[in-house]
Amino acid sequence: MKGNEDGSYDSAPGPGKSSNNVYDYNVYYGVQPAEDAHAITANPLLESPGQASNGLGSVSGYALRQHSPAADSGRTIDGNGGKDFIGTPVPQCGAVDRGAIESRQCPSNR
Repeated sequence: MKGNEDGSYDSAPGPGKSSNNVYDYNVYYGVQPAEDAHAITANPLLESPGQASNGLGSVSGYALRQHSPAADSGRTIDGNGGKDFIGTPVPQCGAVDRGAIESRQCPSNR
């Protein structure tokens, strides 16, 4: 795959040449879900998606808003390193959120 001038990449839809893929505990909103026994097809209520640019500080728009169906509904992955994409310890409230950013708001605060 050749990159764009700005360093980004365009990817084709679907798994490409990969095979034997297992999908589990994902959120599918506005797209056809894969075969996923624990799929959520509701709006995940992201803070401000699409606003990311360069640097970790710009991805906070992908955090879950209050009352997100993806909050505390994920699955712990063995050997995950104990932190989310931006370095927050996982889990925060006794259960794992779906997505790259673990919410710091426990259900009683949501």
